Amino acid sequence: LYSLLAIFAASVVISAFLTRSVRNLALAKGWLDKPDTGRHIHRTPVPRLGGIAIFTTVIAMTGVGLWVRGAMDLTSLLSLRSILAILGPAALIFLMGLYDDMRGMRARTKFGIEILAGVWLYLEGFGIRRFGLVFGQSDLKVILGIPLTILWVLLITNAFNLIDGLDGLSAGSALFAT
Repeated sequence: LYSLLAIFAASVVISAFLTRSVRNLALAKGWLDKPDTGRHIHRTPVPRLGGIAIFTTVIAMTGVGLWVRGAMDLTSLLSLRSILAILGPAALIFLMGLYDDMRGMRARTKFGIEILAGVWLYLEGFGIRRFGLVFGQSDLKVILGIPLTILWVLLITNAFNLIDGLDGLSAGSALFAT
C-alpha cells in the first residue's frame, strides 16, 4: 500500500514539474491556443501541449509500478498485458491530441480515431460488458457493448477537450476525477 501511495505522490510531483516545463517551452516557442473562436473561454493565449507532461508521467509511473510489482512480487496487482491493453488506445488518443494541438484536425477525423480507440479497448477486454442499471446483471451482447464503449470513449475524450479552454483546467479536472 505504501508503495502505491509513494507512486501516486511521485506522479503528482513529476506531472507538476513536467507540466510547468512543457508550459514554459510552449510559451517560449509560441505554441499557444489563441481565443479565435466562440468556443474558447480564455481571453488571452494559453500554452498548448500539456498532454505531453501528463502522458509522459503516466508512462513513467507505469514503468515504476511494473518495477515495484516485480520487486515486491505483486504480479496479481498489475498485469503487463492489461497495462499494454490500456496504454495502446491511450497512446492513440494522446497522439491524436498532440497532432491536433500542433496542426489542427477535423472533428470527423478525431471522432474516427476515438471510435477506433473504443473498439480497441473493447477487444482488449476493457469495454462495457454489463450495464446493471438498465439491463440487470446479465452480460451485454457485443452489438450493445461496443457502441456503449465507443460512446463512453467519445464522451470522456470530448468532455476533457471541451474543458481544455483554460490553462490547467483539464489537468486539474482529471486529477480530481481520478
